[in-house]
Amino acid sequence: MRSLIRISDAAVIAVHAAILLAEAGGKPVPTSVIAYTFSVSPAHVSKVMQRLEKAGLVKSARGPSGGFTLSAPPSKIKLRRMVETMDGKIETCGCLLGRDACMRKRCMLGDFLARTGQGLIEVLDRSVQEAAAYTHGKN
Repeated sequence: MRSLIRISDAAVIAVHAAILLAEAGGKPVPTSVIAYTFSVSPAHVSKVMQRLEKAGLVKSARGPSGGFTLSAPPSKIKLRRMVETMDGKIETCGCLLGRDACMRKRCMLGDFLARTGQGLIEVLDRSVQEAAAYTHGKN
C-alpha cells in the first residue's frame, strides 16, 4: 500500500528554523537557540542547518556572535524548498493501493488524498516571510 504524505522531523525543524531566522531580521541565530526554542536536540538542529547551508538556503557565521541567517530575503525562499532539501521531492498520491488506473469512476479516499496533498503543496509554496507573518496572526 502507498503511504500518505510524510514530512520528517528534519523537514519540520528546517521550516521552523527558517521562520525563526526570518524573525531575527538578518541577525545570526545560534544552533543552541534554535534547539531551545523548539525543544529539539542541538545535534539534530546542527545536522539540519548543515544540509540547509549546503543547499544554499542559509549562511553560517562562526564565533561568539555567530549562528545562521537566511541566504536570501525571506520573501524569496519557499517552505517547499526547505522540506524538499530534507526529504526529497514531495509526492502526493490519490490511490492507497498505488494504482495508476482503476476500474472505478471515483474513489472517496483517493479524491480526499489528492485534495489534501494539493492543499499541503499550496501551503509549502508560500514564502518563509508569509509563514512568519502567519505565525503572528498577520495573514
